[in-house]
Amino acid sequence: MTLTMVLLSIALLPIYLALRWPFFRLPLHMDTGFYVSNHTICARKLRFSKGWNATYAGCSKVVPEFFYSLVYLLHGGGDNYKFYSRFYYSFYCFAVATLVGLLAYALIEDGSLPYFIGLILFCLLSSEPHYGIYFESGEQFELLPQVLGFLWIYLGLDWNSPLLVGGGVGLWVLESYFIKLSSLPGAIILGMGAGYFSPSSIPYSVLFSLLASAIYLWWIRYNGQSITKLLPAIIGHEVHSGHELSLKAYLKRFYSKAALLFLISLSHPIIPVLALIGFLFSPNNMVLLLLYLGAVAVSYVIQAARVWYYTVPFLPVIALLATFGIEVLLRQGRLGTVTCFVLLLLWIFVHGWRPYRINLEQLNRWTWLPHGSMPARNLALDQAAVELRSMIRQDSLLVFGHYNQAYALVETSYPTSIIAPNAWLNLMHPNWEQDFYQRLATEPPKFILDSDLSFDSVAAKEKAGLNYKLMREFPGEFKLFGLHGIYPAISRVVTRQDTFPAPQ
Repeated sequence: MTLTMVLLSIALLPIYLALRWPFFRLPLHMDTGFYVSNHTICARKLRFSKGWNATYAGCSKVVPEFFYSLVYLLHGGGDNYKFYSRFYYSFYCFAVATLVGLLAYALIEDGSLPYFIGLILFCLLSSEPHYGIYFESGEQFELLPQVLGFLWIYLGLDWNSPLLVGGGVGLWVLESYFIKLSSLPGAIILGMGAGYFSPSSIPYSVLFSLLASAIYLWWIRYNGQSITKLLPAIIGHEVHSGHELSLKAYLKRFYSKAALLFLISLSHPIIPVLALIGFLFSPNNMVLLLLYLGAVAVSYVIQAARVWYYTVPFLPVIALLATFGIEVLLRQGRLGTVTCFVLLLLWIFVHGWRPYRINLEQLNRWTWLPHGSMPARNLALDQAAVELRSMIRQDSLLVFGHYNQAYALVETSYPTSIIAPNAWLNLMHPNWEQDFYQRLATEPPKFILDSDLSFDSVAAKEKAGLNYKLMREFPGEFKLFGLHGIYPAISRVVTRQDTFPAPQ
């Protein structure tokens, strides 16, 4: 990197933070509990082997869990966690922006201008809220290793270095294991494409992939798990999300996922339109970019759930294609330059100023536009957190239902890998109720927060001998129950195997 490129990057960082700043106050998302585990909150130290990811997600998501758990341990929960988790991640995301700029610099080979354009476009794009970039997800942390791995592959092909190509493929495989397992098919697609362009890189790609696999298998063993124990939960999650092994189902899913990405792009169309121009009119290295796009698309489609932050890994590809689009416009002379300047002003007017002009409720609703009633309930729980914290203090809390961000907001929890008991666990963990109520009978939580009308106080009394009474209802249909008695004679019933038949 030249000195000019370094100085521009440093100058752009505070502007990037300013673009993202209003979003640091957004309510937390319901996936928070997957990344700051109950055991970590209770023990006030990292507990990878005890949490949800080690039990139900194949011991993956290590990088995001480490990041968010460390933020929690350093700064606590509540407003501090909301702010610092997004603040620190902005630096990670800015590092991705510099890599996107370097990749554009390598792909276009037209001085330092492509670096500046790629860097700026990714900063703008990753500030837009509708891709889910402000909420905890494994996809957020895939960006850096994926862009770096693809940069290695491109440079390896350009420099005729099979070792570097293989290292890039191996990095994609490694991040699949430790960030998001569903990205493994995309890594395989990328490795096959790289092998087609450089057959001599295939042994290195296989070697590094096997090394990554060996590290992952060691990690599984280190956490006291095994492949045979982990697979049923992973398969159960896909089945629960509507997974079907048929061509018709995958075509339907492809249409649904493509439509979602299209609608999200339409919410802020300026950069996606530039990407379309770059795709249609720029011949430079388009085949390799399509390989990147194909790898990301395979991972996106293969995930059964229709979740908007699954689109996050598309951001580098969109930014790179948009960089090609800017280059196409600049080749048109003065008219193209004026067009680029007008588009930048339009982006600032449409997006850059809006988050500063609207209140928290409007910002929350706008950010979560594709998700119906979810933003209102996130905000309601966020606003109830102070009163909940004063009522619960440091006593144990178990959340029923999906809104498990309550743990980080209230700063207390209950040490179980079942972070949010609900019927959807039936396919992931048959007989989970039996195991769960046996645990509750011997060590009951002092409080239970019902977030989805899924807690049955009668069942708790019958199956575990625990008498929970409703203490307070909060806006958004959140109900806080407190423990008001234990009945040992009834609780013994949980040891009878015929009391809990396997869910059908």
